[in-house]
Amino acid sequence: MEGSRSGGLIAATWAAMVQLGHQGYLGYAKQIFETSFAMQDAVRSHRQLRIVGHPTFLFSFTSDDFDIYHVNDFMRQRGWRFNGPAVPNALHMAVTRPQTQTGVAASFAEDLADAVAYANDHAGEAAQSGAIYGGVAGGMTDDADEFIRAVMADMLDAPVGDPAGLRGAAPTRRQGRVRRHVRRHEPYGPPGFPEMKARPSLSTATQ
Repeated sequence: MEGSRSGGLIAATWAAMVQLGHQGYLGYAKQIFETSFAMQDAVRSHRQLRIVGHPTFLFSFTSDDFDIYHVNDFMRQRGWRFNGPAVPNALHMAVTRPQTQTGVAASFAEDLADAVAYANDHAGEAAQSGAIYGGVAGGMTDDADEFIRAVMADMLDAPVGDPAGLRGAAPTRRQGRVRRHVRRHEPYGPPGFPEMKARPSLSTATQ
């Protein structure tokens, strides 16, 4: 049942759908969508925040006036967990059944208002958190682009095994340049990459 596409997950989903039934599924979906739309309305109530795209149950928002990750810094203190995309810097929230509980959307609106005030108060400072999607907070840089190309080239050019007896052979000029570049930026990646901090990857509200 295990694999890159777990059969266990498929079986559990099927069992849940059988147990819920068509109307049960639609009822939960309705609650999720309504909760998400209420949270999006809370975001839109702040002129300094902007919804990205035309979302449904999963929405993303950013700011053109301050570092949106200040909002994340504050909201984490209140028990919220967001993922941080880049290009543009943003936060996204996946609304699922836990967030449909009574009072959660209202708490989100209240905490978000306090977070916006916090972001304005700390607008000139560096945020403690950053993007975990998109590679580089704020967008691609020349150093980041060179680093990614070097790593990918080294991975793609590296021989599988040693079919031609090349183990120990001197690297080509290109391979040597790539490897020197990779070593130069170990262990944290190229300049411009934020230090990665372990964070939960699932958007959840305090239960």
